[in-house]
Amino acid sequence: MLLHSQPSTVRCLTSRTRELAYRASVTSTRKSLHSLGHIFGRKRGARAMAQTPDAPTFDVPPAPWDPADESITSEDIGNVVSFEHVNLEVPDLEIARLFFCEGLGLTLDPSRIGAQRGGMNVLWMNVGKQQFHICKGPVAQRLPTPGSAIGLVLPNLPAVAAQLEQLRELIGNVKVAYITPEVLQVTDPHGQCYMVHAHSQFPNFAADRGIVYLQLPCFVGTAAEIARFYSTLLGSPIRVRTQDQQQAGQPIQAEVNMGHPGTKLIFQERKELGSTFTEKDVLRLFSGWHMAFYVADFSGTYSRLRPLLFNNHPYKDKVYNFKDALNFHQYRFQDIVQLPASGTLEDRKGGSLPVLYRISHECRSTAHPNFLRCLFNR
Repeated sequence: MLLHSQPSTVRCLTSRTRELAYRASVTSTRKSLHSLGHIFGRKRGARAMAQTPDAPTFDVPPAPWDPADESITSEDIGNVVSFEHVNLEVPDLEIARLFFCEGLGLTLDPSRIGAQRGGMNVLWMNVGKQQFHICKGPVAQRLPTPGSAIGLVLPNLPAVAAQLEQLRELIGNVKVAYITPEVLQVTDPHGQCYMVHAHSQFPNFAADRGIVYLQLPCFVGTAAEIARFYSTLLGSPIRVRTQDQQQAGQPIQAEVNMGHPGTKLIFQERKELGSTFTEKDVLRLFSGWHMAFYVADFSGTYSRLRPLLFNNHPYKDKVYNFKDALNFHQYRFQDIVQLPASGTLEDRKGGSLPVLYRISHECRSTAHPNFLRCLFNR
């Protein structure tokens, strides 16, 4: 037994000795390299510090910051965090369902039952991270004319065009026309215009589908003041384009940023409406539709808008004080007025402020149960 095990033992001892010797050699080499690297690295660092100038120099000066460059502010938002839905009334919900779901390809919200969405006469249509709320009413509501449009981003324009063509016999007078290969103009049976865009036209829109803008006609000379209202009281970033900045023949307009995912209100001055108007003229443009959005500064916005809050609406969220607003997580206002120089609604000097426009605004807090709710899209 010993005769057979001895060679194996000798081999094991020899292997172990070699391993220890190898490790000792590697350790010694590493220490030597570390010492050399430390010495030479310290010298290189000293030379580099000696050669470093006090301030960097540039062969070409940096490009100036251009505030007119829209790409710089394309992802900025203000107090309005996100735009959620547009609410319209129609006399026939089945025609509306066919138009929005079968035609445009939107999705009937599967996560809310009738009682949760306001009754059986209300449809919620998902379009990306936003919605259309379609309610049954005696008369179809639409954005004011002339020149209004609801801008949509949808992923497949040819499919939308084909689907709407197939629905003509079922839902009546629907107009479909390509303006460009990436823009489809659609008019629903009630005359509301939808401009359907490919996402490539709005690369900063943070969804593959959604409501990218509401184009609204306004009286001549009012676009800038309307934008100032949103900027001062709602804290929305705005961009006003004057006649000098516009291309020949294009109307003066003001854009109001309504937050994520990149929705804008575009107020275009229309010569057809004129520059002389009364409050009755303004109210004639309004059909009763409303839009909903979320704000970060819920209490501050309430304080600034308090004189304009209204409760003459068919919904449950009647707000008479801020406690009511906290209870419902929202409040509503309609009139867009010409602000005094101070920018506050309290400074009326005993009179009412001129009404420039009317939209029913549903202003929500980020504590609202529907904020950031996941929406299913097929």
